Amino acid sequence: MTGAVLSASFLDGRMADWGNDDLMMSQYHRDFVESRFPGSVDVFDFPELRALFDGFDKTANANRKRRQRNGFSAIMVAGTGAALAAVLPIVDLLGGEFSRWLFAFAAILTLAGFGWAVLLILADKHKETWLEHRLLTERLRQFYFQQLLSDPALAARALTDPAALIAWKSKRAHALSMFEAWLNRPVGSELLAVIDDVNLGSAWFDESWLRYPPLLPGAALDDYFTILRIQRVGVQRNYVREKLTAGVASPETRLQAAQISSWVLTLATIGLTVLTAALLFDGTTTGSTLFAILASSIALAGVLSTVIRVLSEGLQLRPDCERYHWYRDAIREVEARLNNTDPGVRMVALQEFERTSYREMRDFLKTHKEARFNFA
Repeated sequence: MTGAVLSASFLDGRMADWGNDDLMMSQYHRDFVESRFPGSVDVFDFPELRALFDGFDKTANANRKRRQRNGFSAIMVAGTGAALAAVLPIVDLLGGEFSRWLFAFAAILTLAGFGWAVLLILADKHKETWLEHRLLTERLRQFYFQQLLSDPALAARALTDPAALIAWKSKRAHALSMFEAWLNRPVGSELLAVIDDVNLGSAWFDESWLRYPPLLPGAALDDYFTILRIQRVGVQRNYVREKLTAGVASPETRLQAAQISSWVLTLATIGLTVLTAALLFDGTTTGSTLFAILASSIALAGVLSTVIRVLSEGLQLRPDCERYHWYRDAIREVEARLNNTDPGVRMVALQEFERTSYREMRDFLKTHKEARFNFA
């Protein structure tokens, strides 16, 4: 049990306990926003949507952790077997039956780990469930912000006008009831449709939301844009920043470590091979202790290099890094445009960010759906 927890923590990384503050999932965050903008939580908090999101999110996370443990365990079992096989030249010097039993045990572990990995590639139900429920959570997140953008004038008035607040809650309740019909469609086919949506044509649930009522400048509208900027763009910026912050949990740090380790092990393998060849030409026999140590070292370096490469690909480190860097730059562009005080410019920037968010989600789903073996 302890090993499973440790491996899951290692694989989860820095964002294992990400709180989805943009949806005000925690009472702490709702209290924090309310303290800064009194009356805003009634407008921006959406309890019914939070309940839906929480159910899908828990299912997605549970399946993600399960597939992480399965993938990591398969690699470790196969890697341990290969490592034991690598030290056989040294063990063989001891004589007796031990080396034969060790070889049999190493072969069993290697084949078991390899077979486990193949099974995960061919029939990983946890991967499909994870991706499908992650799609549902992200589409709920997008729906939440898109309905906020559908009528900013009403949402802004609702911050201070009780009658407008009643109208706002009624409008979003109706929108959610319509959206639940989308949630009830076959999610597997919807996942494929999103992945195939190269032109991002489904970024907006309702194209009519792009045609919002006229905006009248005022303090309430300024507060609305400020809160929306914090909730939508600011939280995403913090998320990407945490993902790219240096540290053992950062995908970028892990990728660099994997690349350096792979190069070091490759150079070590070449060096040991050259040394072995030189010793053989110098008269060292293949039955000597030194030859056995060198042969085992070469094999172990190869095994470690392979394990590191498989871990890097399984965690999808390179695609994640590329996506996070692109997303960070896109967020910076949106924030620069949100510094403009013109409500129309702000609205266009936030509308375009919905397409940006949708693209980031689509790229994530596409990467993990098409990867043959991954447990990110």
